Amino acid sequence: MKFKASLNLTVEAEDEDGARQAFQTQVGAADFDQSSIELEEVEE
Repeated sequence: MKFKASLNLTVEAEDEDGARQAFQTQVGAADFDQSSIELEEVEE
């Protein structure tokens, strides 16, 4: 059995470059918890 995990994170910024920079500098593992990870079983 195989599973695929996905995670959606959201940041707010004034412009597109700011949003990209926020992901690179502000988002870390502490910014989400186990319940924010979606699991999906995939065919082998």
